Amino acid sequence: MVVRSHRVAIIALVVAFAGGGAAACNSLLGIQGGIPRPAVTQLAAGAAFACALLADGTVWCWGADDHLQLGHLDLDADVPCRWAGPDGGHNVGLCSVTPTQVVGLSGVTQIAVGADFACALLGTGEVDCWGSNDQGQLGPLDAGEIAYRNCPTSFFDAATTRGAIQCTPVPNAIKGLPKATAITAGTVHACASTKDGVYCWGSNNPSILDNPT
Repeated sequence: MVVRSHRVAIIALVVAFAGGGAAACNSLLGIQGGIPRPAVTQLAAGAAFACALLADGTVWCWGADDHLQLGHLDLDADVPCRWAGPDGGHNVGLCSVTPTQVVGLSGVTQIAVGADFACALLGTGEVDCWGSNDQGQLGPLDAGEIAYRNCPTSFFDAATTRGAIQCTPVPNAIKGLPKATAITAGTVHACASTKDGVYCWGSNNPSILDNPT
């Protein structure tokens, strides 16, 4: 399976859930199964995966899972696949063509997705992130929260594995962050708006920030 573009994922899901064309979504993306109702309230896509926030406050993701960015624990259910890389080539890894629920998340009000990680804003103001932490996208991780398996070193070098880096499918609360009201994510960084101002974490390299300031 080749995921050609995250825009295709968004278009297909809009067709499926706004127009009732679930068959069209399955045909275009190769998704086996589907996201259960209640309705999707937000969609977000990364480099080769996508997530949906449902009206019941749960999050479901599908696509590439090479950095555990789908947030599920049944890793044996992932299947080998390949997808288009940033250099025009193809990356090879593990994927899930079936939307799976992100473990341990409820009461989510917003999601934000980076290249190979994702974050969720809870109704309490807490921000939880999961997937790759190679640039600090998940914030500081405790010893019990690090890699479940080897992960590529970064989105920009996805074809090369140089040993285990910090990756986790389990949403990790961003420590030291005041209660947030909104979140956003770039390729390898994330930001949250709070009453005390905007807080950001992850890569601070101007060459890869989406909107360097």
